[in-house]
Amino acid sequence: MSVFLFVLAAALGGAPDGNLCLNDVEGFCTEHVVKYELSAKEPNPRVRLNCALGKVLVVQLPDGESLSGEPAVGNAALFKFKLQEKPLLLMLWPTVPEGSNLTSADLEGESSNIQVNLASGISILLELRISRQGVQRVVFRNPELEREQALRNRLRSEIRAELEESLKSRVENIEKEAKKKAISVVASGMLKRIHCTDLSEREMRDLLVVRAHRICQIGEHVFLELSVHNRARDLFSPARIEMLAVDGEELRSLDAVLEWEGEAAPKLKFDRKARAVAGFQVSEETASSEYAIRVEESAGKRRVVTLEGIEF
Repeated sequence: MSVFLFVLAAALGGAPDGNLCLNDVEGFCTEHVVKYELSAKEPNPRVRLNCALGKVLVVQLPDGESLSGEPAVGNAALFKFKLQEKPLLLMLWPTVPEGSNLTSADLEGESSNIQVNLASGISILLELRISRQGVQRVVFRNPELEREQALRNRLRSEIRAELEESLKSRVENIEKEAKKKAISVVASGMLKRIHCTDLSEREMRDLLVVRAHRICQIGEHVFLELSVHNRARDLFSPARIEMLAVDGEELRSLDAVLEWEGEAAPKLKFDRKARAVAGFQVSEETASSEYAIRVEESAGKRRVVTLEGIEF
């Protein structure tokens, strides 16, 4: 039995533990698929591989790895390579040098090497030799890196779950605080000033009617009730509703919030109306004696209606 084990070990060659492959007498792997485990304990592994002309050798590098530079080929005339990032693959193939009269039989036994430097600090040296029967795929794994990745993924999942729960709680609290703040702003504004005026201004363009019904100022905020009436046969959908301050001949855009009745940005069929309220904040510097509304259509005739003359 001991003689058998000795003969088997000689046939398998001097590969590290757990990375044995069927080798020829010179130590080059001859199997179609070779599996190799990397380790930080062996930062410079050397793998001998037979390559066949006309066939591609695919080197599959560990998940989560990246290269610290381009692979270095000893004899670029004999061996070509191509990199693929996702998944990280190195594809190698032996070739007849351009311009030579060499045949496949002449190249049999020729060798070269290629060095692959990984970001983890491991440098793989692939010793390649042209042979009739070659390895087709090498699968490199790094169990240490896989364990680290599994741990990181588990920690990420735990942290993500904690953050999502915390964010959910914060969102609920923010919504409650926002509602309280909105009521507080209106209440404090009413203590300072509250003034409303009914309006009857209207403007029409191609049977699209915009009306202003009422304007109110509560503290430092102005609210305008408006409506849009589509009297045309074409479907109307608003692209933008803009509040403007009238400064002489100029119209200045205001940072306004628009709330539609029932739904956001309604689509109006023939003879349908939609009501909305626009609100914006003013100060002594930004307040105006007159305001305007500009309604823009998103498609179709792309009608634009500007209603001016809105004032207390």
